[in-house]
Amino acid sequence: MKNVPQIDGVNQWQSLTLGAPWPRKEVLYNIDPVWGQSAIRGERFKIMEDRNNTVYPNYEWYDPVGAVAPDHWNTLHEARQACLAAQVRCVIQ
Repeated sequence: MKNVPQIDGVNQWQSLTLGAPWPRKEVLYNIDPVWGQSAIRGERFKIMEDRNNTVYPNYEWYDPVGAVAPDHWNTLHEARQACLAAQVRCVIQ
């Protein structure tokens, strides 16, 4: 590639080719202010937002396939309700 400016990134080649530990713990999939949709994965969970409620129901947490305990959805529902009820008291910049 030519004329590519210096970009911020993390070299993940060792992880992809040799199975080394992943240098990142989060992946931001998308933030779409036009459609009001976004998604981010943090370690084991992914949270997706859809303000228009066209693809996914509002905010939902998704665990990897096969890792769902019997009380998983109740626990996630309670966690979601706690997140929605939380108030931001400080913004760190």
